This record gives sequence, structure tokens and C-alpha cells, in this order.
Amino acid sequence: MRYLFKHILMQEVVYDMQLRRRLRDLHRQAAEAIESLHTSELTPHYADLAYHYEQAGMEEEAITYLHKAGDHASETYDVQRAVDYYQKALALLPEGVASAPRRLPLYEGLGKMLRIQGRYPEAIAASQDMLTAAQTSGDQAAQARAWSELSWTQNTQGDNHAALESAGRAEAIAREAGAQIELTNALVLKGWAFCRLGDPEAALSLGEQALDISTTLHEERKKASALNLLSTVYDALGQYKQAIRLTRQALGIYRALGRRLEEGVMLNNLGTTVGAFGDYGMAVSIFQEALVIAREIGDHSGEMLCLSNLGGMQISLGDYQAAETSIQQAIHIAEAIGIKFPEAYSFLAEAYLGQEKIEEALTAARRALAMAQASQEDIGGAWRALALVAAALREPVTIGEATYDVADCFAESLHVFSEMSAAGERARTMRAWASYELTHGERGKGLALWQEAREIFERLGMALEVERM
Repeated sequence: MRYLFKHILMQEVVYDMQLRRRLRDLHRQAAEAIESLHTSELTPHYADLAYHYEQAGMEEEAITYLHKAGDHASETYDVQRAVDYYQKALALLPEGVASAPRRLPLYEGLGKMLRIQGRYPEAIAASQDMLTAAQTSGDQAAQARAWSELSWTQNTQGDNHAALESAGRAEAIAREAGAQIELTNALVLKGWAFCRLGDPEAALSLGEQALDISTTLHEERKKASALNLLSTVYDALGQYKQAIRLTRQALGIYRALGRRLEEGVMLNNLGTTVGAFGDYGMAVSIFQEALVIAREIGDHSGEMLCLSNLGGMQISLGDYQAAETSIQQAIHIAEAIGIKFPEAYSFLAEAYLGQEKIEEALTAARRALAMAQASQEDIGGAWRALALVAAALREPVTIGEATYDVADCFAESLHVFSEMSAAGERARTMRAWASYELTHGERGKGLALWQEAREIFERLGMALEVERM
């Protein structure tokens, strides 16, 4: 009886092995048939090929097609599918030095997609894994790209000092390796960090270097990236016409290349500059267009920025309730993806003030200042929001253990924007301060501030703001 039982078990094992072998053969035949039938256009079939080759036990072929499927999903902004394909390919690859070069592009693609989704800790981990693989492979250009990817994510998180350090490492390695494209990336990212840390002149120099290199190399995407940085610097300096011209130039490049993510980013930047220039209605339309793209491709950080900026323009148009709704949506996304977003809280404070929700406005403005320590522009905006709240309260506000009256808060904002050479924002703070003094304070001081703000707007060519005054 025991012999019979063992015999039956052996038959089942043999049968099972034969069945699995037969299934593997069928999957291999299916993959080969797809390759044969669709030789001229395999792209739509990458995922199916990866599946069949994996089931056939042919892991090398499966990894190749998973990589291709991930790249295609990335290019078409099917973000979650791209993440899935990259992660599956990495899971199939064996550990060790030999596989490091194949891991590099997979980690790079994975990190980019995770960043779009706002999964920043995972994106940083992917970039760190990429750096390790690049060091193992002795690939300096890839090491520079890995540091740039880290800088990009840190920049998006608002960790500007860390972003500057990572970009500096990328620059040093790229220069040593003579890797010009990677050097362009590093210069742009370093420029972004300097811009947000309140040094637009340093950012301007880096952007011009990056533009020269990318133009010489005929690298259109890198050229657009440099133009994007330069347009933001000119915006910060109050040179809005120049900023708009460069933004439109970069936008045209990205549209010609079919880069939807970057198109959305540039529309958001264009809306910011058009709004700063004073055309609030046009800015709202641009932000709404950018918001459609961000939602279409699943760009959570882009959606967050568009909503916040849209709220800022709705405040300027006096639509405070709509502004509160837009800004709260932006804050909800920021909290979901785990980043600090001080500018949104400054806008929220103003939206509350427009609806006479004074205590809520004070809470929002205090939170904006508490979050804003990494960005000079955010600090200046937070102090202006606090000044407006103090004006509405008709009493000083307490920050930590210190007390600030309306003039103190406006003076802090003015100091920050003056240090940044941010002429447009400086004029806006002056105008708000002038309105307060003309209504509740010293009329002579108010008239002087009003006149100085008007002169700055005139010098910057901001006709719509001059008309409003």
C-alpha cells in the first residue's frame, strides 16, 4: 500500500513538472509569435511580452521588455504602470556587481515617476540606489545624474540647502568626467536652490552657463530647462516682460517635443509671472489650463502648485471663497505627499481676511512663517500676511515670545524682499503698507510709501498695477 501511495505521488510530481514545462513552452511560443507578428511596432506589446517571457522562465528577456514597458509608460505619463514595470524589472535582476549597469536606468526612471506621484522618500531611496549602482559601475556621468535626481526631489520638498549640496556634488563629478549634459542639469538645479534661498544673482549666472552649454550641444530639453530657471530668476527680480518672453520660449520647446509634464510646469510658471505682472484674469485662465495637464498625467506636486497659485489670483480678483477652496485643496495634497507649503498658508490667510475670518487668518499666517524658514520669498510673503492680519485685528501679533505690530511686520517683509532684489514683491508690500497707513496710521508716511510703490511699478513696466493705483 505504501509503495502504491509513493508511486501515485511520483506520478503527480512528474505530471506537474510536465505541465509546468508545457506551460512555459506555450508562453515562450506566445512571446515569439507576438514578436513575429508585430515586428514593425512592438511598443504596444512590451508588457505582454514581458509577462509571457517571465512565465516562460526567460528572465533576461522579461527584464528587457519590462524596462521598455516602463520607459514607454513614463513617456506617455502612465505613471503608476511605469512604477510597477520598473520595480518588477529590478526585482527580477540578480544582486551583484554584474547587474549594476542594468539597474542604473531602472532606478533613474523609477525615481522620476515616484517624484511625480509625490512619493518623495521612495524617490530619494531610488536615487540613492542609483548612486550606489553608479559607484559600483564606475560610471561618473550616472553618479552626477543620481546626485541631480536627489537635488530635484529635495528641491521639490523645499529642502533647499540639501538640494544645493546635492547639485554641487553633481556639478563637481560632471566637470571631472567632462559630462556636459549632466553638468547642465547640475547647474540648473544649483540655480533653483540659490533662487529659493534668496540669491537670484547667483542663480542668474548659473542659468546663463547652462543655457550656453545646452545651446552649443543643441540639446533642446536642456535648453528649455535653463530658460525655465532664467525666467523664474527674472520674475523674482521683477523683470516680468523678460520672464514672460523666456517662459514662452521654453513652453514652445516642450510643446514641440510633446513633453506634457514640462508643458504643465511652464504654464504654471507663465501664470505666476503674468499674475505678478498684474493680469490676474489671464493668469487664472493659464493656471486652469496647467491644472488640467497636471491632473491628466497624475502630477500631484504640479496640481498642488496650480491650485495654490490659482487661489492667489482669485484673492487678487476679490473672489475669496473660491480662493479658500482652491488653497485648501492644495494644502490637502501637500499634506498627503508630506511636504511643507508655506506660500499656500500665506494665501489662505489672505483668503480668510477677505471673508473676515480673522482668527483663522492669524493661525494660517503664523503657520506660513513657521514653515517658511528655507525660502526667503516665502518668509517675505508670510510677514506680509501677518501684517495684514495685525491690521485687521488692530493690535500686535505674537510670534514665539516676541510681539510685532503692523509696521514691524511690514518692515520685516520689506527687508526680505529688498535683500532678494525682488522689486515687484517689494512694491506690493509697500502698497499694502501704504493702504494701512492712509486708513489707520500716518497719512504722510502712507503717501510716501504709495508713491514709491507706484514708481517701482512704473519702472518695471507694470501698467495694470499702475492703473490700479
